[in-house]
Amino acid sequence: MKDKPEWHNVHGIKNHELYGHNTDVMTKYGDIIDLQHPDSLKHKRMSLYNRAAQFAPFAALTGYEEAIEETGRQVSEKMILSESQKELLDRQLQELKDHLSEQELCITWFKKDEKKAGGEYVTTKGYVKKIDILERKILMEDGQILKMDDIYEIGW
Repeated sequence: MKDKPEWHNVHGIKNHELYGHNTDVMTKYGDIIDLQHPDSLKHKRMSLYNRAAQFAPFAALTGYEEAIEETGRQVSEKMILSESQKELLDRQLQELKDHLSEQELCITWFKKDEKKAGGEYVTTKGYVKKIDILERKILMEDGQILKMDDIYEIGW
């Protein structure tokens, strides 16, 4: 074994204490230790990029980041309308039924969240195509369907 430079041994430790005795290794593998790595005839040598990828960190908890984001996402509770607000909406819907597609509306409604309890209030602009009183739904010209029970406000 070659001696290491003096600066490696700054504490006065002897080389065999610092680096160990490699006499067993040298007697077993001394004839092949300095040979070049053999190249396979069947398999190409792996690129350094692919070799490094084997040791890259991985996400042990897949979906953890998404779960944290989902937990932190804010949702609102659906507001309960007063009787006067309900009467106003009913009058507006009756008037709207008689004058479909005459003017563009801004309808604020509660959109239920698919993943959490609650949701958000959304404002939809457009023209009403059809009002279905039995199903309690409003069909907009763009194809969007709004439930009457989710409507909070209708603006002209």
